[in-house]
Amino acid sequence: MIVDMVEAIAGKQKYDSSLYYYRKSILNSELVDMRFNKIDACNGIAEIYKRQGYNDSAIFYLDKVFAIDGAVKRYPLSTLTTATLLATLYEAKQQPDSRLKYMHIASDLKDSVYSRDKTSAFQNILFQQKEKENDVTKPNDKLKNKYK
Repeated sequence: MIVDMVEAIAGKQKYDSSLYYYRKSILNSELVDMRFNKIDACNGIAEIYKRQGYNDSAIFYLDKVFAIDGAVKRYPLSTLTTATLLATLYEAKQQPDSRLKYMHIASDLKDSVYSRDKTSAFQNILFQQKEKENDVTKPNDKLKNKYK
């Protein structure tokens, strides 16, 4: 919630206020172990620093995301944003080896996210089909019981 508010502030190019609230969000997220909010706040800070041309500071905050235990597996969409931003920053710094590393990470994350979506869509279709079958068999069972 706070991250959404801060993104709105950053959208109005009030970067000092945005950075202040993002940093507060990181501190509060660490206190209650809300890794998702910390990841989003780090991504937000990095985006602001990227806009301002402070690429090294942006990379510092993005590296914090990959230092979070289990971030890549538990929060693939947020870490996908992180990896993509890191690849862009390393491209600007003309460091192709680091850029390639994060492009591979982003590609792997995209594959895992989309395969999850496909799996859940397939499971949803199976569930709907089973529901339709149940809807058809219920009236038949009622009729059988009525005639018995």
